[in-house]
Amino acid sequence: MKKLLNLSLFALILTSCAAQTTKNETSVGVNDASDGQQICQRIDKKQFRDGIAKGNVQVLDVRTPEETSEGMNEEAITINFYDANFREQVSELDRSIPVYVYCRSGGRSQKAMEVLKDLGFSVVYELSDGYMNY
Repeated sequence: MKKLLNLSLFALILTSCAAQTTKNETSVGVNDASDGQQICQRIDKKQFRDGIAKGNVQVLDVRTPEETSEGMNEEAITINFYDANFREQVSELDRSIPVYVYCRSGGRSQKAMEVLKDLGFSVVYELSDGYMNY
């Protein structure tokens, strides 16, 4: 009986996670959080490129000046994650327009996504593997 209960609980958890994943996957690239929910999600390079191609987005490069000198997305706004006033600088972006954020390999952009989330940005997508794999 205890095994059956544990198995049922495990199945319920898997089903919940699968439903959540499907909802997140369908929202990627939609560029809309019209239902009032905040969307903050790591996405792969294809989803990132497709989302930017749809337009009406803000592309945020959080790498250092040295890193951006090696190349960058021409549409990107550059704000160095290590700047002491990073939070203040990104707070000036439009919270109603989706933000696509990237760094060199994915670590800083994930942290930047959390800052944007805390600041109340509606839609934030983060390039999971960074610009190195873009």
